[in-house]
Amino acid sequence: MRLMAPPDNVISLEEELKKTDRLKLEDIEDLRRRVNEIPSYPKNVPDVLFSWFLNCSNFERDLAMKYMDINLKLREQAPELFENRDPLSAPLQTVWDLTEYYILPGLTADGYKVFYAGVHDCEPTLYDFCDACKMFLMVGETELVQHGLCKGIVVVMDCKGASFRHLLKVKLRTVKSFLSYVQEGIPINIAQIHVINVSPIVDKMNYIAKPFINKDLMDKVKFHSGEMKEFYETVPRELLPNEIGGTAGPRLNFRIASKENLAKYREWFDFEKTLRLNYGKVNKNGRKVEEIDESLQDLCID
Repeated sequence: MRLMAPPDNVISLEEELKKTDRLKLEDIEDLRRRVNEIPSYPKNVPDVLFSWFLNCSNFERDLAMKYMDINLKLREQAPELFENRDPLSAPLQTVWDLTEYYILPGLTADGYKVFYAGVHDCEPTLYDFCDACKMFLMVGETELVQHGLCKGIVVVMDCKGASFRHLLKVKLRTVKSFLSYVQEGIPINIAQIHVINVSPIVDKMNYIAKPFINKDLMDKVKFHSGEMKEFYETVPRELLPNEIGGTAGPRLNFRIASKENLAKYREWFDFEKTLRLNYGKVNKNGRKVEEIDESLQDLCID
C-alpha cells in the first residue's frame, strides 16, 4: 500500500531547523525509529511533525513521544472534531457565516502570536457547537502547518453575542475531547487565554468546562469586562480588530482572509486523515467504547 505524502505547501523540516539550534536531526531520526517500531502507528508521519512535538516538549524526546501518542489517540477518539474536515464543505462554510477564527498580525511584547475567536452572527439557530470547535482547531493547525514553530500563542475568546441558546447547543463529550486535546495533544504552546466582553453567560460556560480543565490551563485564563485595561496591556490595540478597541482593521477583513487561507490547505486535511492509529477504539476489556452524545438540554444548570 502506497503511503500518502503531505502536500507541498506544508512548511519543511529544513525551514524549521533554521529557527532554533535546539532542534536536532538526530532527535527527529530517533522519533522516526520509535514510530516505526510501534505497529499501530502511521508510518507516513512527516518529519516536520516530529519537530512540532519536540518544540512543545522542550526538546525532550520521551515527552515528545508522549504528546504525539496522546495527539493520535485523541484524533481517533474524537471523530466529531477530526473527521469531515474539508474546509469547503457546507457545514464548515456555515461556521464562517456565524463565527470567526484567525491569527492576528504581529506579536505581543513577549513574542506570542494572537489567535482570535468570536461570534459575528448572534442567531444560534444554525450554530453547531461541534463544527465550531472543529474550525477552531483547524485554523490553529493551519497556522502550524503553514508557518511552523513559534514561541506560543495567546488566545482571545470574545464572548460578545454569546447567549444561553448557544449554550444549549453544547455537547459535553465534545467539551471534554476539545479541552483534552488543547491541554495534552496540541503541539502548540498556549501561553494565555483571555476571555473578553464577559457577561453572565460566561459563568455558565465556565461551570460546564471547569471539570475538564487542569490547573495549568486554568492558571492561564483571564476574564475581562468593562474597560479591559489589563487586557490591552497584554495584547496591544495595534494587534486587535477595530470592533474590540483595536486599530488593526475590521474583523470582516480578517475573517475573509482566514477563510481563504484555510481553503488553501484543503489537501493537508485530506492527508491528515491518514495519520491515524490502525486499531479500533477499545477499552481495557477489548470492547468498543460507546459514543457519548450528551446535550446540555438534558442537564439542569442553576
